[in-house]
Order: sequence, then C-alpha cells, then structure tokens
Amino acid sequence: MENRTLDDTAAAAAAAAAVAKAAECVEIITAKTFPGDAQGFGINNCFTISEFGTCASFRSNVVSMLSMPKDKWSNIAGLARKVAQDEVADQSSALNLSTVVQKLTMKTMFMPLFDRDTHSPEHDSNIRDLAESINQQ
Repeated sequence: MENRTLDDTAAAAAAAAAVAKAAECVEIITAKTFPGDAQGFGINNCFTISEFGTCASFRSNVVSMLSMPKDKWSNIAGLARKVAQDEVADQSSALNLSTVVQKLTMKTMFMPLFDRDTHSPEHDSNIRDLAESINQQ
C-alpha cells in the first residue's frame, strides 16, 4: 500500500508540473510584452483562452474564411501537390521536412485566409525564409 501512495504522489506531482508548464506556455503565447519590453506574441484565440465568446468568434472567423466552393479547394489541393513536388525536386541532398511542411502550409493557406495568391515562384524565397526563421525559434 505504501508503494501505491508513493506512486500516486509522484503521479500527482507530475500532473501538477505539467499543468504549471501548460499555464506558463499560455502566458508566453498570450502576452504582448515581457519584462524588459521584449515583444510577446499577443495571441488570444480558442487555443489560448477558454472564454466562450473568444472561441465562438475565432471559430466563426475561421469557418467563414475556409468556406469556399469545391473548385477553389481543388485549386488549393493542386497547388499543394505542386509545391510538394517542386520542393522534393529542388533539393539536391538533404530535405528539411519542417521547412517543406511550413512552406506548403503557408503557400496553400495564404489564399483562403489572407486572400493572397502565392502561386508565383517569386514568393518562394520569402516564404522559405519565413519558414526557416520559424524553425530557428
């Protein structure tokens, strides 16, 4: 019985540590500034706030942006295939999967979310730079 109490205590301590770490992460994500005027992310949405109104508003905005006719989704799917094929073809040796996935996500989601066409290859270097910068964080 004593071992079970120790196991329960250890499990409770591990759970408390996980909750504290999650709370710290939410604080970092939602903060606009930190001590010393360091810039924060200032992200407040369903992933960081449990307030119903915030979540409902966020979901409503996302649903309206992603509600597109089937032919537009077909175009985005075609773009995603082309981006993936181009990325694999452009790599001479090693392929950074994180950068490829981020570039693929950004190129395909800029259109429905920000009404920006990223089909043009001239955008590739900027999007790749952004993806690589995200990976360095």
